[in-house]
Amino acid sequence: MRIVVTMLVCVVLVLTLTGCDVICDVFPELCYSSSSS
Repeated sequence: MRIVVTMLVCVVLVLTLTGCDVICDVFPELCYSSSSS
């Protein structure tokens, strides 16, 4: 389980540094759904 936790921490750090632009590129529906609603 520690591997999963480490991966989650890394993902959070990357998203924070990139300004969540990666989410919009990988999962555009998340950005559109949150902005539309």
